[in-house]
Amino acid sequence: MTGFLNSDFPVSYMKPKIGFSTGAFYTWYPDVNEQISLIRKLKVKAIELSFINLEELNTNISEQNIKYLKSISYVSLHAPIFDSSREKITFGKDNGIVKKLSDLYRKINAKTVVFHPDTVKDWDLISNFGMEVSVENLPIEDNFNNNKLAGLFKIHPEFSLVLDTAHAFSYNPSTLQKYMRLYKNRICHVHFSDRRFSKSKGKQHDHEQFLFCRDRKKFEAIRTLSCPIIIEISVKDKKYDLANIHDEIDSVQDFLSR
Repeated sequence: MTGFLNSDFPVSYMKPKIGFSTGAFYTWYPDVNEQISLIRKLKVKAIELSFINLEELNTNISEQNIKYLKSISYVSLHAPIFDSSREKITFGKDNGIVKKLSDLYRKINAKTVVFHPDTVKDWDLISNFGMEVSVENLPIEDNFNNNKLAGLFKIHPEFSLVLDTAHAFSYNPSTLQKYMRLYKNRICHVHFSDRRFSKSKGKQHDHEQFLFCRDRKKFEAIRTLSCPIIIEISVKDKKYDLANIHDEIDSVQDFLSR
């Protein structure tokens, strides 16, 4: 499960799999099949199908894309967060969303299903579907701090952690290393992006590109991991074409491999 060689953050001898999240292309192509088809053109060995909005989970994935997903060595699913009204979803006892995730999980041989822990009220429901379950550390504004995260892992020691770098940076740069020390044996993969001031948003913003990061030292601890690294950036404008995306992948690969 872990990408660590020991607790002192040694340099990894294994080159991590670089992957991409379909969520990066939501504003380019709302259709999940088009998002997958675009990622098929990238130099990646892992992929996360990100169903942030509930209606995306109703997509019938094409047989061609199913075949591609089964050929990839690491595929994860990101459970929905919002419904069509942008209201947060609550996973409860009568929630059929988990069944849909479970069916797709098995159909494409996914490795894990990622949940935002503040959306789940009944973790036993999630556990009973026989999937590998992982939870994502949330940003400071979502009010799910480390105490709550630690409490969840105490109750469900079988759960993995998806370490989101941008969310960790929302507290401070040192929080990333803190999470790695606390949960090193739980990390199944990383959501890789920066958190910094965005001119377009006018505030600190998650999922900014690593390519344009001026302070790469804060990511240094990630270099010790050998688990998949899923690039989870927010590319809102198609003027940032595929050449930019290829540059982002190369930049992350170069940083992790040096």
